[in-house]
Amino acid sequence: MLSTSTSLALVCALCTPTEQVVLNVLQEDGVKDKNAAAVILANIKQESGFNPLACEGYYPRSATNYWDCYNNTRGGFGLLQWTSEGRIKGLGAFCASYKCDPNTVAGQMRYLVNEYDYTLVRSVFNTPGLPLQSYKDASFAWIRWGITGHRWSYANEYINKITVVS
Repeated sequence: MLSTSTSLALVCALCTPTEQVVLNVLQEDGVKDKNAAAVILANIKQESGFNPLACEGYYPRSATNYWDCYNNTRGGFGLLQWTSEGRIKGLGAFCASYKCDPNTVAGQMRYLVNEYDYTLVRSVFNTPGLPLQSYKDASFAWIRWGITGHRWSYANEYINKITVVS
């Protein structure tokens, strides 16, 4: 008997391997709308350029490890430039507890989908079909950036690169 249900997936053939890893983790966490995924990817691109070792306190956004960044700067670290004391410390504590490396995409994405601030807006990102602005608003509530930068042009680029396949 054939299954009548279809499983949709988001694919980004033109994405880098790191972008694809992030997209896969987001889908595993329930993000099924390409606009929602595009907004999250755009925020990561704006914050770190997908460099998990990006350290805001080093000029110009040079790569360093989690502990050097945490102990020697006041800036953000990693894919999302976790900046506040609780968030950057939370990354290290989470990875210590769950045996992951805060310097890697895998460790940071594991933290990201479990981080308190993300869990507050997860239901928005996991609801397909919302207006694009809803995902943008949720991303601000989650990340609370200071500079918008190019994140919305990046979002449009991802919207055009991501395809939905069954």
